[in-house]
Amino acid sequence: MILLNRRLYGVFRKELLHIRRDPRTLFLTLAFPVMMMLLYGFGIRFDVKNLPLVVLDYDRSAFTREYTQSLIKNEAFAYQGHVMSYAELERKLEKGQARVGLVFWPGASRRLTRGQSVPVQVVIDGSDANTANIAMGYLSAFGQNYSQKLLQSGQTRLPASINLVPLNIQPRVWYNPELRSANFVVPGIIGVIMIMLGALLTAFTIVEEKERGTIEMLISSPLTRFELMLGKILPYLILSLLAIAIIVVMGYLMFNVPIKGSLAALAVSCVVYMFSVLGLGVLISNLTSKLQEAMFAAVMISLLPGILLSGFAFPIESMPAWIQPLTYLVPTRYFLVIIRGIYLKGIGPLVLWRQALPLIVFGAGILVFSALKFKKSLD
Repeated sequence: MILLNRRLYGVFRKELLHIRRDPRTLFLTLAFPVMMMLLYGFGIRFDVKNLPLVVLDYDRSAFTREYTQSLIKNEAFAYQGHVMSYAELERKLEKGQARVGLVFWPGASRRLTRGQSVPVQVVIDGSDANTANIAMGYLSAFGQNYSQKLLQSGQTRLPASINLVPLNIQPRVWYNPELRSANFVVPGIIGVIMIMLGALLTAFTIVEEKERGTIEMLISSPLTRFELMLGKILPYLILSLLAIAIIVVMGYLMFNVPIKGSLAALAVSCVVYMFSVLGLGVLISNLTSKLQEAMFAAVMISLLPGILLSGFAFPIESMPAWIQPLTYLVPTRYFLVIIRGIYLKGIGPLVLWRQALPLIVFGAGILVFSALKFKKSLD
């Protein structure tokens, strides 16, 4: 028994020494649950907050102003001002500058004082089906509560005994009128799958050379550091684009999700996105020395932020203010806006360039940083 305990203690002490000599394992072991608690605790929000809302008020009466002021006190909505026409409202929703539009038609207050039901149109961006459903629920509940307030205050001639309510909330969902989850999920899945796959594909490229001992051949070759980084990325870029093409075809054939926009715009945006993602994998490969470390880092840096901080599963507007700036470091955030805009809204480069530009800067910056981090020496 003493001999057994001594052997057990020997193995136990050996592993403790190994952990002490490998501080990265200790750091990852302790940092991983902390990071997950922060991401899941603050990133996951099933409620909806700060949805950008604009108002088109053709009536311009005391009633419509009071209704608007009461609505925007709700933390679910962030008031973005009035628009002057329906066309301007459409442009705001198309560009993502608004997610909800409130429309009051001429004569709304006059109908109210005459004892007639007042139609209030609510236009909702349905490209995020889950958020659209929740927003509709909020707006319908608010309209019902406000109707009861009008009946109790006597501001309408409608008697409380009849079923007709003062306000008739008329929701109108754009871009995804059936609120099909597949129309929202499939484009997002493309972004999430490809950031994980892309980062994993190139995360092993340089670290494998280190483990095999062939890194000396690359160092002694006449290749510049930029040529080496590009050479590592381009083959996987072609492979990734082939994978995206397969996924897009599957989405159309199996889930009946059509593409309303340009296939050329989709292809170009996929090239830009994958270049950024593959560059991220090369950077990981540069900074790690073991395959296990590279794989772990690739999953941590790509998959988890790609799901939690990109707007794929949870609206960014609903996240705490301090965590929202972190989403700008996630390339999937920009790609999801682009691909959902092409899939659901049919919009093109004139609108999407604002999202494509950060992706281009991100990809170029990652390439330059990776090249600078790669040492053309054995020191």
